[in-house]
This record gives sequence, structure tokens and C-alpha cells, in this order.
Amino acid sequence: MSYDILICDPTTVPTTNPTDFLNWYDNATQYNEDRDYNTTEGTTHTLTAFFDDIRKHYPPMNGPHAIDEDELDDYFAHSPEPVFDDVITDYTIGTNFIYAAFAWSQADKAKQLAHTLATQHSLVFVDISETTTLHHPDGTTTPTQ
Repeated sequence: MSYDILICDPTTVPTTNPTDFLNWYDNATQYNEDRDYNTTEGTTHTLTAFFDDIRKHYPPMNGPHAIDEDELDDYFAHSPEPVFDDVITDYTIGTNFIYAAFAWSQADKAKQLAHTLATQHSLVFVDISETTTLHHPDGTTTPTQ
């Protein structure tokens, strides 16, 4: 199992109405876009910037930015704090969202970092594994239940 979050771009995703958001989410997670879901090519600029920041802490499992075994050893050797191989994260990158599946052992830390970075990049943070509440960059929230 993984600890899942969703980051979405409020300029292209309906994030103010829970019903509209859930309908969008159901459609988006069918992964029917004609794209490579392992790359930021074709995604929004703000989501690309978010991904570039978070992957420094939680490297991707797949795609062009995935690190190979030698790079992983180097990553662990130069980390400012103890790290484990459970920082490797499975990202699904759509046109207007990033779905991230973190190891449960990283849940609290990853959630805090993702929320902070989402706010910095004016994106919406959604904790899929817990409340599914939408956390807007201005500090407001939209419950979905």
C-alpha cells in the first residue's frame, strides 16, 4: 500500500465545487490522456515546477527523471539526513495534475513537504489517503465529503 496525494492546477481543474471536482477526479484517474504519464512534457508550468522541487526529496520510480542504482547510491551518500530506499516515489503526471504514491513510512514528511510546495506554487493539495479535502494555496479548504 501507498500513501497517496494529488496536486492539481486550480486554473484548469474545478476545485471550488466538490461535485465538479470529484467528477473531474473520476475522469482524470481513468488515465485516458494521450500522453506519457511518467513525464512532465505537456503538463502545466506550475506542476512542472512543483515536480522539479519534490523530486529532489522523493525521486521518481519511473520516467526520464528516475534515478538508476548508481545515482541512488550517490543520492543516499549525500543526503543531509538519513534516508532509506522508501523515498522512491511513484508519480503519475497528467496534463493538469500529479498523483504521487509515497511509502507509508514517509507519509507525514511527504504530506507536509507536498502541501508546502503546492502552496508555494499556487497549486491545490489533496490528501487522497485521508480526508480528500482540497487545500487551496490561499489556506482555505473545500471538503469533498
